[in-house]
Amino acid sequence: MAFGERNCTVTLKNCVPGVCYSFRDATAGATRDQIPRPAGGPSASFFVSVAAGAGASASAHTNDGFSFRASASEVTLTYETRSCLDHFSYRGRTGEQECRDKVWGITEIGAGMPTSLAC
Repeated sequence: MAFGERNCTVTLKNCVPGVCYSFRDATAGATRDQIPRPAGGPSASFFVSVAAGAGASASAHTNDGFSFRASASEVTLTYETRSCLDHFSYRGRTGEQECRDKVWGITEIGAGMPTSLAC
């Protein structure tokens, strides 16, 4: 993944209808400096938006990650990621700020694990 991705679509195959799947936002737990930010600023999520389209009956996006309930064997997800500026303006002075590097944005998509999010 990269900063500033727009109108991205991913199709997941071999999903089991009725099962709740989720992934964690790998950037949500990244360190922040201690400077207070104004209310209404960017959230902690790496994603501006994540949505489940065809093949999903329910979904939820929080700062912790994204979950959806499959209603078909193929599920289409769409997403947009934050710009480098938005991402680091929330975190402040936290080490090197490499805007051109790829970002490890999510954990593996899974179901029924102790770290899974609820649907």
